[in-house]
Amino acid sequence: MHHFYHLNDTNHCSDFSALPASVQIMIQNVLITLDQCYGTTRDPIKDLGGYVVVLSAADDFAILNQINPSLINATFEYVDEANDYLGCLYFAGSDYHIFLVLPKNLAPPNIINQIDSSVG
Repeated sequence: MHHFYHLNDTNHCSDFSALPASVQIMIQNVLITLDQCYGTTRDPIKDLGGYVVVLSAADDFAILNQINPSLINATFEYVDEANDYLGCLYFAGSDYHIFLVLPKNLAPPNIINQIDSSVG
């Protein structure tokens, strides 16, 4: 599992460059928006804004459940598809967002079920 708090975080993660280009662009767009709206010096855990979480293995769900148990069964604002990945926007508050990225084959049924019903 990887957390991306700011756009420049992607430069320091070798796993980021291994993702398909369309997934990289999806993540970059979210991070650009967060940095522009909430600042590049924000503390994403303490301040407003949010971050991106990329799950890459089934074991990551157990770790995610420890960090934020509500994400596994959440209703997402929208679920986007890019290649064989899903991007899921979760509003944890009016000014705090978690963007979850995961391979479609790892997605639990409740996320798969939201693809057709999501906006976007």
